[in-house]
Amino acid sequence: MKRQAGGQDDLADRPIREYKLPLEVGDKVHSVENVVIRFGDTGLTRDFGSFCYLERESRAIRAKGKPTKVVLASFVPSRRRFMAKFIYWLSEGIRQGLSQRGQYLCSQILFSFIAWADANLDSDALASAETIAVALVGYTDYLTHEVRTGRIAKDTAGGKQARLISCLRYLTGAEHLADGLTHLRRGDGENGTVPRSEKDIGQQLAIDLLLFEGLRTLVLQEESLPFALRVPPFVQQPYNVIWIFPTRGLFRTAAEINSSAMQNGYGQFAYDFENGRLRTYQECKSLYESKSVAKAVIHKARILVGKANENKRSGPRISIAKVAMNSFVDMFLANAGMDWEQVRTLQWEGDDFTVERLTQDFSAVKNRAKGVVVTFTITNVFLPRFRLYLSLRNWVLNGKKCDLLFFRPVGICADGGFRIEPLPLASLDLLHVHRRLAPNLVVVGSREWRSTKTNWNVDRYGTAAAAAIAQNSRAVVETKYSAGTETNAIKESGEFLSRLSAKFVSRKHADTKHTSPVGGCNNINHPTPALADPPVNPDCHQPEGCLFCAEHTIVADEIDIRKLLSLRYCILHTRPFSSSKEHWKDLFRPVLARIKDLLNRIAAKSERHRLLVARVRVEVDKYGKLDPYWEAKMAMLDEISGDVTW
Repeated sequence: MKRQAGGQDDLADRPIREYKLPLEVGDKVHSVENVVIRFGDTGLTRDFGSFCYLERESRAIRAKGKPTKVVLASFVPSRRRFMAKFIYWLSEGIRQGLSQRGQYLCSQILFSFIAWADANLDSDALASAETIAVALVGYTDYLTHEVRTGRIAKDTAGGKQARLISCLRYLTGAEHLADGLTHLRRGDGENGTVPRSEKDIGQQLAIDLLLFEGLRTLVLQEESLPFALRVPPFVQQPYNVIWIFPTRGLFRTAAEINSSAMQNGYGQFAYDFENGRLRTYQECKSLYESKSVAKAVIHKARILVGKANENKRSGPRISIAKVAMNSFVDMFLANAGMDWEQVRTLQWEGDDFTVERLTQDFSAVKNRAKGVVVTFTITNVFLPRFRLYLSLRNWVLNGKKCDLLFFRPVGICADGGFRIEPLPLASLDLLHVHRRLAPNLVVVGSREWRSTKTNWNVDRYGTAAAAAIAQNSRAVVETKYSAGTETNAIKESGEFLSRLSAKFVSRKHADTKHTSPVGGCNNINHPTPALADPPVNPDCHQPEGCLFCAEHTIVADEIDIRKLLSLRYCILHTRPFSSSKEHWKDLFRPVLARIKDLLNRIAAKSERHRLLVARVRVEVDKYGKLDPYWEAKMAMLDEISGDVTW
């Protein structure tokens, strides 16, 4: 934060007053700075009062279900009225028929704006309508950047901005609040969602599979704890194993063991997470302030492990099953390619379902729930795993009634008791364990799964079949889901790539020659095809052509790596301007393939080069740190895109 009223060390608790929406007629909200709002019976809560303070505990470290800690010195009294008015507005909306979840999402949008403003502006953005208008401009720039870097869809950003403006207009009474503001267009939603690479997909599914298979086996076959769970090699665990314990967090990775923050977070030195055993008193006595504390901790840990192994439906085992179920849901998303809202609201009743074989590869699963037939399509090879999930689901429910196919147990007690809640509003919220195992994992959400799955079906079965499987029209699939992946582009372009080499030179040599937006040139204005039939003709006025010119040179350093990645970034943002997805793919597939080929050649030179390529890729793709030439091109592209519906 720029503001220094306090710091994370100054965080403090405060008394909490809880109100449930909708409020009773005539109810007044008192001590707004201490208010937590519960949205009906949805189980959703938000600490509204914490936003009366400029500095708050970050979400990353806030204990789930607990009030947010704040820096008391950063309290802004004028925010009381703002927050109270917002609460009354949400409550009245619910009374008039708006959903609890919809109002919760509205609060999320406003609080995201406030959090951004508090973190990035030097003064209180909520001080007046004028300061809010200024903050809106900055926040719009932030949303635009998020769209450009692919972190959110343009439709999502446009929806956020529109709802935020509507909310702020009411709260400030300033109807002209957004006059002159660049309004983000809301287009075709998933239009242009690029499928993830095979590497990203493979890593996430590898974690899914091993978590599901290993943890399902643990609970259903009543394995003893601690339990050795196999993990993929890229997780970088000794012997590719993590040990599962019946304690908070269930495990600790090698990186977490060496992290003082995680040590303090879990604080359980009695558990040897590295070797899968309980430590002895002799090993622990030096880790605690007194011998009596060490003895008590060891004793408590032994009792906890003993109870978890005696009671095969203990709380820790329910928590373990929950992780396995979350992993299956992610695999289901990848296999079915359904919308997240469809998945999280799928009805299910009993285990009386039928399977109708549609093709050699696909089957329709049908179940009658509440008198209505529920149908979804999965691959035939996935059916056995679906049946395994149902057995795990039945074990967790143990006679409890639940009309949802997928759910999450919450409020898990030591004896195994729990409440049933729907899945979270965002699929990525299921992947907390994945992020712990592989912090650098490029997580794939429901949106990307749907795009990737449908794109794969288009490539393999054609548009008509892909549309039927995705439960969409053929036109929608042709418009939204035919982007293709970089890996596929390289496979499809393998013939010419095998005949192309890369002319690497030193930076000293490059500086004596002509530089270009994609590297350098040994003989400017004398383009020479590097192939007899290049997919793109060399042209000194078209940077893409340089990549297929015999005079093209490249330096394996940060400058030229950034040039290549910046060109790729700009190409991916030109898709909306093409007459069709097929035309765009035909035009740029060879260029994208050549860029990927050159980057792979650089990365293969050494571990240092591999890390350099990886770092610059993140800077370009995620944060939009483009080469100056391509930054100017991107600015021009943004300028003309104002009249384009994406």
